[in-house]
Parts: sequence; C-alpha cells; structure tokens
Amino acid sequence: LSVTSSNMADSKWDELRRESRKLENEIDGKLVSFSKLSSTYNKKDYERSDLESTGNSDKVFDTMVMEIEQLLEELRVVNGNMNDYVSKLNGVATPGTLYHTLQRHNDILQDYSQEYNKTKDNVQSIRQREELLGSTKRDPGSFNGGLNRRTELYLKEHEHLR
Repeated sequence: LSVTSSNMADSKWDELRRESRKLENEIDGKLVSFSKLSSTYNKKDYERSDLESTGNSDKVFDTMVMEIEQLLEELRVVNGNMNDYVSKLNGVATPGTLYHTLQRHNDILQDYSQEYNKTKDNVQSIRQREELLGSTKRDPGSFNGGLNRRTELYLKEHEHLR
C-alpha cells in the first residue's frame, strides 16, 4: 500500500512539474512577443502618425498584458501547489532534488514576473508620455495657439493705434 501511495505521490509531483513547465514555456513565448511589441513602441518612440495603427498596437498590448498576467497567476498557483506537496512530505525523507526543482520553478516565475513588469512599465511610460505630449505632436498649432492669438491681438491693436 505504501508503494502505491508513493507512486501516486510521484505521479502528482510529475503532473505538477509538467504543468509548471507547460506554463513556463507559454509565458516565455508570450514574453518574447511582448518584448517585440515593446520594441516597436521604443523604436518609433511612440510617434505614430497613423492613429489607427496606434490603437491596434494599444489593443494588442492590453490583450497581451491580460494574457500574461493570467498565465503568471496560473504558474503561481501551480508553484504553490508544488510547495504544498513538498511541505506535506516534510515528515518523510524528502529528496533534495524536490527542493531544488521547486526553487528553480520559483526562480523562473520571479524572473518572468520581473521581465514582464519591466516591459509593461516601459511601454506604459511611453504611452503616458504620448498621452501628455500627443496633442502637441498631432496639432502643433494648438500648443502655440494661445501665444499666436495673443500676438495677433497685439498686432491688431498696434495697427489700430497708428
């Protein structure tokens, strides 16, 4: 009976490891695409004349953010389950490889989370800057509009006084 429960436990651990690797591979692929998208924001310094292109990139960015966050959360849950599994075996002689494997999966999760947050924050700062400065790039006259209007009034007043 203990051999059967040991095999079931091994099976559970293997299942958790497979799920973790699957999620890690998925996240890795998404992060590569996310990084490429980020580089298009950086490359063009978010100065796009085609508003439709900007909107599409923003939609793709927002969709990727949701997908990656969901995958990272799923990986956190699986890693938590792996941690619980190792904790339950604490009373039994737990092989060091389990601890090592668990630590490695947690390190990968942390690396992916950091990379994701760095890329997301970078794109969001570019988008915020564009939002703040975008109106002057699209219509430079609107920024200087107040100054031009004032100058016109002074000129008209000056001509009137002549």
